[in-house]
Amino acid sequence: MDFNWKESYGGAVVRGNEDIKNGYNYNLDLRYEVFPASGDMLSLSAYYKHLKSPIERIQDYSGSVIQSFDNVDKGTVAGAELEVRKYLTKDFRVDFNASYIYTHISLPEGGIYTDKKRELQGASPYLINLDVNYSPKFSKERDASLSLVYNLRGPRISSVGINGVNNVIEEAFNSLDFIVGYSLTSKMKLKFQAKNLINQKQKFTQEVADTGKDETVEYYKKGLGFGVGFSMNF
Repeated sequence: MDFNWKESYGGAVVRGNEDIKNGYNYNLDLRYEVFPASGDMLSLSAYYKHLKSPIERIQDYSGSVIQSFDNVDKGTVAGAELEVRKYLTKDFRVDFNASYIYTHISLPEGGIYTDKKRELQGASPYLINLDVNYSPKFSKERDASLSLVYNLRGPRISSVGINGVNNVIEEAFNSLDFIVGYSLTSKMKLKFQAKNLINQKQKFTQEVADTGKDETVEYYKKGLGFGVGFSMNF
């Protein structure tokens, strides 16, 4: 039995689909790694995936905006990834990761989907991550870790348009986190987190069929998040 719910106040109604089927993927991965010095790493990888009956979020109008889920017949995902880890000093490390992702969904003629071909729903064409870490050691039991973590996620289809309704696009998003850990002893540790410091507006746009213009259909800010924790191992 299908039922409706809302993921956020003022957001679209989301409806389940009791006829949804499991999706499957068949993949091939190739990876090459080099370790030029202790702790350093350079990695290059490529992959290919064949998707069978992938599940996607779709969007339609029935008096109001309704989102649901459905299977498409098949799809293709291929990509390349670069990963670098470099120690600039004994305590100072930089990690960098970048990915390019190609996705393709072919759709049958005369079906409910507005597009004849497009990217896979929920897949960004590129991802970038950067982690700058300083980890001084003060004694045998006392050490600290300070990390600045940046992430860039490319634009992606948030929900697929059907019956002449165009896709809703989730715009590119930047995030920045600051994380501090301090070991009081070998068993006690303090942790502080400051999440989403950029606090960028998350925006969703959709092309209006009648005008051909992109209009903002939803936006919000996740807000900054702060947390302090204490852990003890027995």
